[in-house]
Amino acid sequence: PTIPSLVQAAAHPSAPSTFSIAQLNILASNLAKPDRFPYVQPPLLDWAIRKEILVRQLASLQADVLCLEELSDYWTFFRPTFLALGYDSVYVKRPSGHVSEWSGEKKMDGCGLFFKQSKFRLKEVESVNFSDEHDRVALLVLLQEIATNQLVLVGATHLWWNSSKIDHQMKQLVELHREMADLTEFIHAKYTEDLPAGRTVPVVVCGDFNNSPSSQLYKYMENSFLRPDWTMKSAYADYRIADGTADTGSNEPLHTTVNFRRCWAIDYI
Repeated sequence: PTIPSLVQAAAHPSAPSTFSIAQLNILASNLAKPDRFPYVQPPLLDWAIRKEILVRQLASLQADVLCLEELSDYWTFFRPTFLALGYDSVYVKRPSGHVSEWSGEKKMDGCGLFFKQSKFRLKEVESVNFSDEHDRVALLVLLQEIATNQLVLVGATHLWWNSSKIDHQMKQLVELHREMADLTEFIHAKYTEDLPAGRTVPVVVCGDFNNSPSSQLYKYMENSFLRPDWTMKSAYADYRIADGTADTGSNEPLHTTVNFRRCWAIDYI
């Protein structure tokens, strides 16, 4: 079935010093179970079919950068498939140290970041394994635009699913904050010659945060992430969507996930 986009993809290729980015939890190959998604026709949950649909939809966005969570089959399918489409990529797999209610003990997924080879070159990569029992990860990637040498730091993560235990989610977010802050200091020291005087490296954080725009997580991202003198702003903050498909307070989409438990917005850029 055809699913209309909330916001049309920008015309491409993008102009120098601008780029497009897309964020999606693709639902790992072992997690699309009929009882969790009862409204979906069973054949469409089949991974052999679903992964091809995902590639077609993601490729149609023509995004310069793709941040994907619950990414499974990276080495055998997604990396070679997107290489053929002009994207290089990096990936971090979740550890399998604990039993999870949703994904069991053996984790098959992780976070991946794909970027157009014609647009960016890869400069630095750091993976983060959060120090708790939820086997969650983050990926931090420094890219440099080929046309202008502009640096940009992109982070992708997937916080724990249980929104009622926000202290666990906040612990992961604070850990991401610290790792990203340390990396930005390292980047500013190492790449001084690539930064105009007085300028900082732009930062973009993408992910499935598993909580709503009214949550303390969202407020922390807006008001406290990285440095007090930096202002983080949602990519949707400048949009004013008049057709009722956005939250009137935050401009976030009304939902980015639908399953048997809930229908709400939890993915952010």
